[in-house]
Formats: sequence, C-alpha cells, structure tokens
Amino acid sequence: MPIKFAPTRTSSGRGRNNRGQDGRSLSALLTEALARARTVVDVPQWSSSPDEDEYGQLGQHVDLVIAELRRQMQLAANDPTRMATICEVTLTLQQLAAKQQQLLVEDRIRSLGSIRHRMRFTGHNDPASLLRAAAEAACRASGLDRAMVFKIDSGRLHATSTYFSSNQQWAADCQSRAEQIAIPLVPGVLEAEVVRRRMPALVSDAQQEPQAYQPIVGMLRTRAYVATPIFVNGQIEATLHLDAYDSGRELDAFDRDIAAELAFSIGQALERVLTLQQLMRQRALLETLTYQTEAQLRTIVGSGELTDVAMSQLAVQPDLVHEPATGENRAAHSMRLVRTLTRRELEVLQLMSTGATNADIAAQLFLAEGTIKTHVKRILRKLNVGNRGQAVAHYTTVMQNRGHL
Repeated sequence: MPIKFAPTRTSSGRGRNNRGQDGRSLSALLTEALARARTVVDVPQWSSSPDEDEYGQLGQHVDLVIAELRRQMQLAANDPTRMATICEVTLTLQQLAAKQQQLLVEDRIRSLGSIRHRMRFTGHNDPASLLRAAAEAACRASGLDRAMVFKIDSGRLHATSTYFSSNQQWAADCQSRAEQIAIPLVPGVLEAEVVRRRMPALVSDAQQEPQAYQPIVGMLRTRAYVATPIFVNGQIEATLHLDAYDSGRELDAFDRDIAAELAFSIGQALERVLTLQQLMRQRALLETLTYQTEAQLRTIVGSGELTDVAMSQLAVQPDLVHEPATGENRAAHSMRLVRTLTRRELEVLQLMSTGATNADIAAQLFLAEGTIKTHVKRILRKLNVGNRGQAVAHYTTVMQNRGHL
C-alpha cells in the first residue's frame, strides 16, 4: 500500500532520530535514492531541496516512484541484472519510507499528548471573552493556518472569532461578514451533522461537498477543513473549524484528531470560567445576606430586645456597619447615600443585588467589563462601604421602604 506522508505538528522532522547512520537527514537519503532510481527507470526528477519537505511532497513523490519501479520490475522479468538493480533501489526506497512513516507516527503521538498543555487560557473571566480568544489559541497550538469558532444560538451557528496566521486584516473582514451569515443547523448542512452526531468531521473537498455551507466556504475560499463540536458540561455550545489554507496541503484524520483535542481544551476552559462565575455569584449573595443579617441584629440590639448574654454570644462587631448620622434612622441614611448615585450606577447596583458578576452586568448593559468595574468602585465609594454586599444592603433597605420588596 502506498505511504501517504503528512506534516508533523511539533517539529519539521529534523530531530536527532530523523537521520541515517551516516548522520544525514532522512529526506537527504530519500533524495539520493530517488536520484539513483532515475538512472534505472524514467521517473520525474525531484526538484526541491532535501530540507524543504515540511508538508510531505517528497513522500508523495516517493510513492509514485515506487509504483513505477514495481511496474518496471514486471517488464524486466527476462533481464536478471536489471531486475536485481530495480529490486535493490525499490527496497532502499521502501525502507526509508517506512522509517519516515514510523517517525511521523511517533511525532503525531507526541503532538496529541502536548495539545492540552499548549492550550492555555489566562485572563478570561467570561465565556464570550474566552471564545473570542479561542481561534487564535487553536491555531498557535495546532500549527494549522486558520481557525473560526462558532457559537450555537437559536438553532444556528454564529461566528464568534476568526484567526488567520498570515493575514489578520482578511480575518477581520471575514469575521465581520460571517457575523451576517449564521449557519443553520438543519438537515443537509454538515455542521448540523457534526452537532447531531456529536463527532468531528473532515471535509476533503469543501468546494464540491454538497453538505458544506457554501456561503462560508466561498467567502473563506476553503479547500478542505475540519469541524468539531465544543462540549461544555456535556452540552455542545460551539464548534471549531480549522484549515491549512496557506500551505495548501491535504488534511487527514490526524488533523481531525488534533481539532477534537483543541475543542476539548476549549470546553474545559469554558467550564472553569462558568464555575468561577457561579462561585462569584454565590459569594456576592452570601455577602449580601451576611450584611443584612448583621444590620437586622443591630436593630434588635438597639431596641434592647437581646440580653447581654445573647449579645456577647452573637459577638456583633460595631465596625461592620456604617452608622447613620445622629438622629437619622437607617432607612433615611441609606436613602440619602443611594440618591448620590447616577442613573447608570443605580442600574449597576440593581443588577448587583441579583448576584450578577461584573461580566454578567457588562453583558446585560452592553458595556465593557472594565467600565462596570469603574462603576462598582464609584458606588462603593459613594455609599462609603467596603464590599458589594454592604452596597446591596443599602439598596435593599431603600427598596424595602419603598414597598418594592
């Protein structure tokens, strides 16, 4: 069976083990064997240098030469000398090709094992931010040329991020156009099959594949690509598409496996972000509950309803609550402070009272997360409190006295 050479992902194939006994590279030995084959049979000359075989063209040429040598071997059945020479050249090429294939398999195993280590996401506190960074991270980790991430929403795939390793302006243009071309998840569309089967797919001829979504394929000029689902807590939330447009090489099953590993890493990162957001919401709610409880206890203590023993057991700290001015009740005090907030700050405070994180608030108000952080700092300063829970307690007091809660 002819050997199909494919590119490596972690090196160019020039490592210590990729050399013959005389120290020359395997590509150089193959080129030398091909030159000898041309003295025996009429085959095309290999024109590239031995060290330019990054994408397997030399291996494909070896396949063609071996096939021709076998054909000539049959024709030389009555010429023992020529038969022996052809057999020797053929055997040499087959041995070198087998060694190349062995090194390729070893390199691919190492590459698959290192994908998750190379896919690191830092500084992303919300899913939207992480998905926007996922395309570039996938390209850098895999060595492929282009990547797109699509998020599933309302039965369609919506472009979230696009990265082209050699042309970011084109990537930005394609992202802008793709945002207007959602891929429908309906029968007959390949991406719908990827989602339905929950499995990655390899498209070898995207231009002619009837199930490939041609508005996207045509815009990207894609020849071949891999598409794989991104799972978050067992549910498919997005898809990852990768291709090798710049190199023009053929994609294979290994590229599909690489894409699946990348998607797995993206899914894990999304799960971590969602878990962190949930913990932050719980912390905010706990702070609010704690502060409100402390305020209620102070009211009870001030009314004299608790005995000295009960007060000592509760161990209420006097500096936990900002005291109102002399002669001012707590509701009036909270109202006076809350009235100093702007309309936007009130909107942010109201969302804070629901346990929303800064990222949640930013998404709901269509603002940058950094802007929300600034609003929160101003709210805490104006209300003269040290944390979100105390700020929410003032808001809750005001709303209760207005009869809203």
